[in-house]
Amino acid sequence: RTVEMLLPTLVPHVIKSVCISDYNHFILFSGLIPAFLHSLGLAEYYPNNLSLRSLQEINKESLSDAAEVESLEAKPWAFLRKLLMSNTKSRTLDCTFEDEETEDTDSESDTNSYNILDFIVAFFVCADSFLQQEMTLKMSLCQFAVPFLLPSDKQNQCTLMLWALRGIIKEWRPHSLSESKGFVEENVVCAQIPLVSFVRLSNCSLSKSQVMNHLLSKSQQHHEFFCHRDMNGGSCPRKIANGMVEMCWYLPCGNMSIDLFPDAVAFANLRGDVCAFETQFAFLAKVSHAIFVFLDKFEENEQKMFIISPPLNSKLFFVVNFQRDTNPDVKSSVEAVMAAQNLNRENLIWKTKKVNMARLVDMICSTIKKSLSEALLPSQNIESMAKIAPELGISVSELTCKPSLSAEEAAQRIVKGIGVREIQVYKKKQLPLQGENWKKLAEIEKEECRLLTAGDSKLEEYKAQLQQDKERILKTQSQYKLTEAMSEFLKAVNSKDHIERAFFLKWMGHKLDMRSRKYLSSLRHDLKKKRQLKDSDSIAKIDQKLLDCSLGLEHYMREMGHIYEASLGSGNKRHELPTLAAELLHAGFPLELLDGDASNIPEKWIKIRLLVLTVLGVQSTGKSTLLNTMFGVQFAVSSGRCTRGAYMLLLPVGEDLRTELSSTFVIGLSDMKDIIQIAVHAFLRMREIGKKPICHFVHQNVAGVSAHNKLSSDRQHLLDHLNEMTKTAAAMEKKTNISKFTEILDYDLELNNWYIPGLWYGTPPMAPVNTGYSAEVFDFKKKMINHLKERNGDPSFDIPQFLEWMSSMWRAVKFENFIFSFQNTLVAQAYDNLSKEFSEWDWSFRQHIYDWLESATVQISNTETSSPETLEVVFATLQQDAQKEICSQEEQMQETLKQYYKRKDRRVNLVERYKIDFMKSINSAAIEVKNMVLNKLDAALELKKNTSKLEDLQRKQSAMIEKKVLEMLKNYKDRKHELSDKELEADFESMWNKTLMNISGLKERDIPSEMLKQLGQSFGNAPVTEQMEGVKNLTEYGCDEFKVKSKRHFSKWRRFKNVIAKRSIKQDVKAAAGNAIQNCTKMIEESKSDYHSLLTKELIKKIDEFIQTVNSKTNITFEVDLKLHICGIASRKFLEMHRKFIAEKDPRKHLEALKSQFLSEFIDLYRSKDQCQRKAKDFTQLCLKPAVTEYINQSIGTEIVEAILNSKHSTEYSSRSYFQYNILKELLEKEDFRDFVRYIKHYEAFVKDWIHVSVVYCFSKDLSLSELKTKKLGLVFEKIEEAVEVSQCGEDGNPLPNNAESTTVLIQNLCKALSKVITLPMDAVDRIHFQNTSLCTPFTNNLKECLKDLKKQLEEEIHRSSDISETLDYVTVKPHNELFRRVFGCGKQCPFCKTPCEAGGKAHQEHHAAVHRPQGLGSYRSLTTNILSEEICTSSVHGNGDFQNHKTNFESHPYKDYRTYYPDWLIPPDRTVEASDYWKYVLVTYNEEFAEEYKAKPAEYPSAWNNIDKVQALKALKSAFSI
Repeated sequence: RTVEMLLPTLVPHVIKSVCISDYNHFILFSGLIPAFLHSLGLAEYYPNNLSLRSLQEINKESLSDAAEVESLEAKPWAFLRKLLMSNTKSRTLDCTFEDEETEDTDSESDTNSYNILDFIVAFFVCADSFLQQEMTLKMSLCQFAVPFLLPSDKQNQCTLMLWALRGIIKEWRPHSLSESKGFVEENVVCAQIPLVSFVRLSNCSLSKSQVMNHLLSKSQQHHEFFCHRDMNGGSCPRKIANGMVEMCWYLPCGNMSIDLFPDAVAFANLRGDVCAFETQFAFLAKVSHAIFVFLDKFEENEQKMFIISPPLNSKLFFVVNFQRDTNPDVKSSVEAVMAAQNLNRENLIWKTKKVNMARLVDMICSTIKKSLSEALLPSQNIESMAKIAPELGISVSELTCKPSLSAEEAAQRIVKGIGVREIQVYKKKQLPLQGENWKKLAEIEKEECRLLTAGDSKLEEYKAQLQQDKERILKTQSQYKLTEAMSEFLKAVNSKDHIERAFFLKWMGHKLDMRSRKYLSSLRHDLKKKRQLKDSDSIAKIDQKLLDCSLGLEHYMREMGHIYEASLGSGNKRHELPTLAAELLHAGFPLELLDGDASNIPEKWIKIRLLVLTVLGVQSTGKSTLLNTMFGVQFAVSSGRCTRGAYMLLLPVGEDLRTELSSTFVIGLSDMKDIIQIAVHAFLRMREIGKKPICHFVHQNVAGVSAHNKLSSDRQHLLDHLNEMTKTAAAMEKKTNISKFTEILDYDLELNNWYIPGLWYGTPPMAPVNTGYSAEVFDFKKKMINHLKERNGDPSFDIPQFLEWMSSMWRAVKFENFIFSFQNTLVAQAYDNLSKEFSEWDWSFRQHIYDWLESATVQISNTETSSPETLEVVFATLQQDAQKEICSQEEQMQETLKQYYKRKDRRVNLVERYKIDFMKSINSAAIEVKNMVLNKLDAALELKKNTSKLEDLQRKQSAMIEKKVLEMLKNYKDRKHELSDKELEADFESMWNKTLMNISGLKERDIPSEMLKQLGQSFGNAPVTEQMEGVKNLTEYGCDEFKVKSKRHFSKWRRFKNVIAKRSIKQDVKAAAGNAIQNCTKMIEESKSDYHSLLTKELIKKIDEFIQTVNSKTNITFEVDLKLHICGIASRKFLEMHRKFIAEKDPRKHLEALKSQFLSEFIDLYRSKDQCQRKAKDFTQLCLKPAVTEYINQSIGTEIVEAILNSKHSTEYSSRSYFQYNILKELLEKEDFRDFVRYIKHYEAFVKDWIHVSVVYCFSKDLSLSELKTKKLGLVFEKIEEAVEVSQCGEDGNPLPNNAESTTVLIQNLCKALSKVITLPMDAVDRIHFQNTSLCTPFTNNLKECLKDLKKQLEEEIHRSSDISETLDYVTVKPHNELFRRVFGCGKQCPFCKTPCEAGGKAHQEHHAAVHRPQGLGSYRSLTTNILSEEICTSSVHGNGDFQNHKTNFESHPYKDYRTYYPDWLIPPDRTVEASDYWKYVLVTYNEEFAEEYKAKPAEYPSAWNNIDKVQALKALKSAFSI
């Protein structure tokens, strides 16, 4: 009958009509526990298949509130989640569920209700060993009784939960230590604590659990240590929990007025009728100091059991609930048992109606005290009890688990190896890699960055010495032989059985912590004595000893990392170790990120791991507890020693939240006064690279529902204080535009403050975790996750990016400057991506404007000049259109940049600070293009005006020939016989010669005089009258080499006393002059067509750019002399160009070119031939062909650029840094000293030549110029053919009539339609109109046929001749100049080493470069010895040295303050010592040559540089540019 009533509850889905034999079969087959688990939906986890790792996943279920849970299957999980968050209300769930099929309310509690103890047993039998240990620990923190003996599925069998109890560490102060304020910290399984057990008989009406709760709570506020019948879920019949023995501990605090007992006491509680669980009772009888049996009366079988059982030596006490109506036989039965057990009246406690709960508790308490004080045998610890258990058939969790046994043996072998040696001696012998050498290495790495103790040593020599010291240590480390301890450790952690490995690590942690607690307690005792004596020396020694004697699992894990790093230098790389570390992290083990003992990060080891950084903060302020409570993780809270450093743990995110969450970097701030100032500085710097973390302030130990409202003024005061700190920090960081805390952190005054009550509810050690603490932390967790969901659009790191960021941050820490900048590969990559995009936008902008400008120039060229007003109107309109077009393109670029910063795939947050720079660069580009376009339009107008005079002259001369031809034809009308072609040709020749005798050539312009006048005007009001007075003929200047003259060109020359300083200044000015002459000469040589004043204007502007670089060093005479020199060179070139132009445009030559056409027309007119075919051919050959050819040759420049940017050579021009890499790589490969000199001294000219050669090479090898021209030809012919179709209609839209007049209209329409496409020679068009009698339709048909022939003809000419060098000379848009503009940037060079700036755009606020050079390569030298400087400026600016140059008036100035004179240059430290190896190699290779070039003595560099070879140099170059 019992079975029939029980099964529907256990298995609610069982069919009601099944027979009892089926039930019995089910029970026998599955047992009560599996059946119960099935009813809860937990069957899949039985036995022991539920892991802690699975419960640490952050998902929607983990964020749900237990109060919202309604289903049966969800209730147990709600209990477990709350338990793992140390919530003391986790057991108060409503465990009653309605069953629609059950109408009997009396039976509802039996069938549809669940006891909370059943839930506990259910999870313990489902949990694996590690979850059991974690559950036990959380229950202990909540001061819940924990399972001591766990019932199994077989009757009267159970398991002693030794392993689960090992995780509990308790602290208490026995009265013997009260005066000294000492304390005991011990693992409960090892502590010698007396045990008092409580059991009951079946007929007991008194709740022993309630009595025990009152007993344990006697000295403080009431707490439910044990579940009882009056709790939610406590009154329901237990289904699987009977037979469980629970345990909890009473721990004194050392205060005699509060403490119940003078020392720790353990209490055990057997659930269910003691007679039904004889095994458990027998065990408790053996291990307890006292056993209290609760009963109302003895049943016959119960009485018999106690009478026949062996005496328990007065440790048995009966608590009888004796009421007035109790049967008198009760006394007699009790007395019989008392007699059988040889017990006296002190072993009997009567609970009568007069004895209330308080009195009963006092009686039991007194009995326990007396029993413990009279105990003859010492107390047993739980480990000792575990040896007794198997004798009674009780299994022990550790003894039945093979992985645990073998793991414990392995851990014991290692710990046993420590012996009696001092810990520091053991660590030196068995864990040597993290010893002194590692600490020295950490100091060296920091010193390499900070250079604090360089003294008077040369920096590079000092750095080289540090590097040698480091290599020596690394070599010593690489010779490491695996020690016995680490051999055992690695063997254990490399176990293929991951469960055994997990047990091993736990065992190691337990054993090492236990050893540390025992050893360190004596040290603390000594420390206390020394502090009382105020012996500062001894105190310092003991403090250090406390640190040195710390030995935990992290030391072995740390040594494993060092073994890997050491193996890298030994050639025997331990590949398996990083994999092992990743597996451990993935399995949920916290791994060390920062070695707190040496304050160092083993980067090579860390870079192999998977990481998530979790917490930073001041010691002992609840950081680990907060995280453990919030996420159910296992950061060490207390083990009797201080663990220093940073630890990491990886938490999985559930599929249901993965798309809603992005990664987060959590920082726990503890002590405001100590931490917040540092944090503000750190976050201020993070803001510079676009990071704005969420900030929550957690105020601990603040309770009360009104806290949030009452403390509003305090919050405002806090924010004001934070704003002040932010202002102060911003001023120190030179970010004066930042004044509010909310500008650097995402912080809401009302929403981002959390008031969390204290952790403990009462006075420890008996205080449970405060329920409010757990609830508030859970609420905080939910709100924080929701906040992260809202910021899901924010970019998150993938693992490689996180590793790079961590590495970059560590470099910043070592340098003590936190300048992330471009030393961080992620920032560099994000900036590089933005620069590449900007280059594309800029080129697209320019390409569009070039196309527009081409059309505008054609319009000006095709404008009729019969009325000057018409040309001016067209010009003015084009100017307005140009500004509108440029403005539109600028806005489009700005919008594109804004949209780019909204992208989620390019880490734009890291380059947020550069957004303004690129906005300014867009504006700068627009201004530059606007000036270029307006200048080009001015030039086109000037050329049109100049050529229009020539065109008018040519038109008049052609008209004169036409008139003569018509006169000859008129004379022939009177002749009766027809003339032969020879006669006609003879008459034409005679007329031609007579006419041309009266035609003169063009007048030459005085180009040098025009240029001289323009040059004089360019000086404005500058006092140059004296210098320009004797200048008459500009062509006389620039014939010889330009010489920089000391007294003539330097106004302050006499002030400089140092000869070397004078020489240095003179060399700088000479280099600037040389650069100006080289670049301007190239600019002059690229000029084609006829001279116009814009050429001189642009030339003078270019000269001014170079003069500006040395303006502070030179006087006005230098400027005049340099301009006269360069303009003199230009005047001769421009004059030659002008003479060539007028020679080509000579009227006689022009007419001679038309002679054959005039003759053909003359003969055709005489013979009245149909001119239709010839006129169509002449139009295509004389009008269209030259126009199309000129169009293609001049406008193909943009297509050439586009072809290169879309080819395999595009990467060379993708970014400035990659461009630099390619140039430097080629220089290294060619090994030509003169190339290095040109690159350093004449950087702009060198780059232009390099690009020009590169373009020629591309089209000589890989790209086809003829294909580009053919494609261009196809496009222009499409426009011509379209124009022909449109031109066949008149203004009214109707087809033109088929007559000669319509042919003229057709040609006029066609010219108009092509006026924005190609520049048609109008004199040739006039020739077509001359006496054109062709009918419109035949002419049109012939024209179309001729167009086909012309296209084919031009295609053949293109394929026959497509010389790239010739094309580059002819194109309007020079491809090499556009590519140069793309990669050259601002052109500024480092003031010390002359390395070029690589910043994107042109209007950036700061210049920077990936790699700097020894300063001597830029001619920097000692002013006393004239020895070239070997120092690299990245070292200098972080050292303690000084520099002297013209900027400082040759006064010493600290390198560290270089930005006083060079505020726009950012010179961060090298990422690695090897970063500058390329230029070190160059200096070593060409030291003598550079010294001779700069008229200095060779540099004195560290001897270690001689070891750098070409391969290392290239490797360093790749590393520097992240190739």
